[in-house]
Amino acid sequence: MDGTYLTCIRTGAAGAVAAKYLSREDSQVAGFVGCDAQARAQLFCLLEVRHIRKIKIWQFPKDADAPGKQKINPEILKQSTVVVDDWIQASHSGEMNVPLSRKQITKREVHAQMGDIVTGKKRGRISAKEITLFDATGLAIQDISCADIVFQSLKSRRGIKSIRLF
Repeated sequence: MDGTYLTCIRTGAAGAVAAKYLSREDSQVAGFVGCDAQARAQLFCLLEVRHIRKIKIWQFPKDADAPGKQKINPEILKQSTVVVDDWIQASHSGEMNVPLSRKQITKREVHAQMGDIVTGKKRGRISAKEITLFDATGLAIQDISCADIVFQSLKSRRGIKSIRLF
């Protein structure tokens, strides 16, 4: 099983879920910060939930998710309905980690975790004029779940009863 491939697909799927709940249904333009394999997976999955006609791309030098990274101006975070995949992880390695550490934004300015929106505990987009921003850092549990789904599918198809990892 290729973990890098699964991570790309999982990342793309998470972005598509965010688009389903946070973007306008009539959205036709998608913007990507970066154009690596994950951006391609994001676009592939996004096209499953939105009819995108135009793509805008901005490429930064490689920097991966990490403390100290900041691609988005904190003023955009302040103007947006911010949703994260996981608060703790996003506050340490997400797009908001630098503005939080500099006290440019606070935890109160984060609207919700995506799971709360999907389960109906919090609202998603409420107006066409609203700016929504999903700060996705990626969750290991999602990678593990994807790997299990692939394994269970292959196991049932090929009659595999078990697998030795070591």
